[in-house]
Amino acid sequence: MKLTDVESSFEAAQKDLSSLHRRLAETEDDHRVKELTLRAALEEARQTEYQLNDERRRLERSLDEAGTRLIESKLRLSAAEGCVSALQSQLTEVNSRRVETETQLASVVSSLRRFVGVGDGAAVTRSKSLSPRRSAARSRSRSPLKGHCNTMFSLCL
Repeated sequence: MKLTDVESSFEAAQKDLSSLHRRLAETEDDHRVKELTLRAALEEARQTEYQLNDERRRLERSLDEAGTRLIESKLRLSAAEGCVSALQSQLTEVNSRRVETETQLASVVSSLRRFVGVGDGAAVTRSKSLSPRRSAARSRSRSPLKGHCNTMFSLCL
C-alpha cells in the first residue's frame, strides 16, 4: 500500500508539476505579449517626445522671429510717429504762413481797389454783367485767393 500511495502521490505531483509548467508557460507568454506591447508603447512615446521637441524648437524659433519683427515694427512706428510730428509742425507753420499771406493779399487787393477807385461791390456787379462766361466761371467753387485775384484782374480789364 505504501508503494501505491507513493505512486499516486508521485502521479499527483507530476500532474501538479505539469499544470504548473503550463501555467508558467502561459504566464511567460502573457508577460512577453505585455512586454512587446509596452515596448511598442515606449517607442511610440519616444517618437512623440521627439516630434514634440521638434515642434517646441520650431515654435521657439517662430516666437523669436516674431519678437524680432515686433521690435522692428516698433522702431518703424516710432520713426513714422516722428515723421508725423515733424509734418504736423510743418503743416502748422505752412498754415500760419498761408493765413499771413492771405491777409497780406487781401490788404493788397483792398489797396488796389482804393487806388483804382472801385466801390464796395458796384464794379464787381458791373463786371459780372459784362461777360456771361465770367459769370458762369465764377459760379464754380473757388478758393478765397482765386476769387480776389479774378476780381482784381477783371477790374483792370
